Amino acid sequence: MSAPARPTRDPGLSAATAAAVAAAGGVAPARKALVELFKQHLAAGRAAIRARVEARKLSGMEAAHAAAALMDALVLEAYALAFAPDV
Repeated sequence: MSAPARPTRDPGLSAATAAAVAAAGGVAPARKALVELFKQHLAAGRAAIRARVEARKLSGMEAAHAAAALMDALVLEAYALAFAPDV
């Protein structure tokens, strides 16, 4: 069994997060928009995983890994925001 992959940030999510923060003028004012962004990203990711499972392109274990990677990306993004300087 190989070691689990190291969690990485999703470049698309990071760009969308940065745009939302910039549009709102800081992290604190962007919180509501960021929650919606994260919910949409999670829903889209879950739908994509489900479609691949239903098309028999992912096994159950592969789907579990994909779901974990999706959640890891969201957690890493939230972590980055928690320690971002608020402008």
